[in-house]
Amino acid sequence: MNKIILVHGINNEGGSERQIVWEWIGALSKRLTPQQFDSIMAMEIVAPYYGDVLSEITNNTDDNAAQAVAQGNIDAINEETKFYSDFFKEAFNLPSDEIEIELNNQSGAVAQAVQHNRNVIAIMRLAERLFPNKVEKLLKYLPQAYAYLKNPTAATKVDAIVKPYILNEPALIVSHSLGTIVTFKILRDLTFADNFSYITLGSPLGIEAVKKSIRPPFRKPNAINSWFNGADKDDFVGAGKKLTSCGYQNLTEESFDIDNGKDDPHSISKYLNSDWVVNHIIQTLKLDD
Repeated sequence: MNKIILVHGINNEGGSERQIVWEWIGALSKRLTPQQFDSIMAMEIVAPYYGDVLSEITNNTDDNAAQAVAQGNIDAINEETKFYSDFFKEAFNLPSDEIEIELNNQSGAVAQAVQHNRNVIAIMRLAERLFPNKVEKLLKYLPQAYAYLKNPTAATKVDAIVKPYILNEPALIVSHSLGTIVTFKILRDLTFADNFSYITLGSPLGIEAVKKSIRPPFRKPNAINSWFNGADKDDFVGAGKKLTSCGYQNLTEESFDIDNGKDDPHSISKYLNSDWVVNHIIQTLKLDD
């Protein structure tokens, strides 16, 4: 296997394929011997770059639900704000009784039609109170995720950038964050078998709001021969959910013992410095042979 495909996630606008390659391989190189690094650099390394396309589509949408949610605008309820609130509730495992308490703390009687709006804001306020350092980061993630999952134009354009890189030839695919959704959808639709080794990191594939958007089947695609899924249990994007516990079948291995630290547990650079990820990359690419 002499090809590596790196598939990035959200908030990578203003970058390039070259930048993604050097950032990811640079992070990985800190854990490699000089001989292992030389072996990787002799391989074909590609990184389909869709950051600017996804950012432009997201910024051109009429709804600005992330800002409305952040400001506590109870009149902003729509499909997008519901997506955010559902994601927050699951990502932070917010107890229903505490949401109810937060809801009751909002003064003033409201009509039933507005009650759902208040419920959305109660979820956001509770999340902000319990996880003040994570809410802002998640709000930066969700607009582009929502655009890809719910805007057919965004999905079509992003998939059209990534899919040509995934050819009928052996390769290691390493994907992160939203990139795990993009690659999973593409791999699931391929007709050829057993070409790829697949590593997903910080994946939100187990989130119900995501599963509803991409729909079944939820199993190891035929195009891959091994699927390793890893996450830091404090990575809010994946909500600490093992895919094998969320209906995904035939994964090769999962680990939620990765420790990326408290500052940014979703960081791809930190994932690429973890023992579990580095060891699987070394073994898959046979760097010690």
